Amino acid sequence: RHTLEADECYLVSVRWTEGGAPAATEVCVQQTQWFVDASLYLRADQETDRVYYWSVRVVQEQLDDDGQATYTPLSPASEERSFFWR
Repeated sequence: RHTLEADECYLVSVRWTEGGAPAATEVCVQQTQWFVDASLYLRADQETDRVYYWSVRVVQEQLDDDGQATYTPLSPASEERSFFWR
């Protein structure tokens, strides 16, 4: 078990197909749970049965000079899992 430092987080990666093209988002959280943002609802194509794929890894977060977050992996990505949001 890993205790997160102040500059570490669980990087949740979610990917799907939208309009026939790959789409993805990442969210950095310090809790061991995260609720999928409602803005992703019905974004995945009906042709894919509205499937979303997700994985998580521990990362160290740094902000660059422009305030953009960059992440250094501290663990391998988890097994990728999926869910259907209909």
